[in-house]
Amino acid sequence: MTADQLAQAALSLWDRRGYDAVPLSEVAAAAGVNERTLFRYFASKSDIVWQAIDTSFGDLHEHLAATPSRARLMTRVRHGILACFESDADDELTRLRLRIISRTPELYSNSSQPFTAWRTVISNFVAGVLGTEPTALAPQVAAASIQAATMSALIWWAAHSDDDARATVDRALRELETGFARGRVR
Repeated sequence: MTADQLAQAALSLWDRRGYDAVPLSEVAAAAGVNERTLFRYFASKSDIVWQAIDTSFGDLHEHLAATPSRARLMTRVRHGILACFESDADDELTRLRLRIISRTPELYSNSSQPFTAWRTVISNFVAGVLGTEPTALAPQVAAASIQAATMSALIWWAAHSDDDARATVDRALRELETGFARGRVR
């Protein structure tokens, strides 16, 4: 049994019955393994959900650093985030993960470890470009806005779009980058 097969079994159960309603013992039984086997692949219940998404953003710092320094800040951030998307990701499994995240307050919380990690990387990058502290207002607002826009786009994509996730996130971050310019009143 592979980690992806275990994740698929867990995610399918949670999608049908709810994340909080299905304990890991039931996930293990449905997958035909014991709980120890499950814990060899995943440190916690939430890791099963976040594993692929968290991994895809694992190199965000490097992707941001590799963007052209002459480009506008938001353009650099957008390109850094888009570079994190794997072209061989399983869209259906990703959609399943995102549906579960969107319906589970514990996972979709701004204080969740993945959200905090994204914001920290982005606020550190923004602060470095602006020459300020990461705790200053601008880096904090930028990081929160970018993280929220990215996650909102992914969740919208999971429920509404046949496009690929990267293209949807690109559209959302471009709107943020241009200040929703198409909606300006003249």
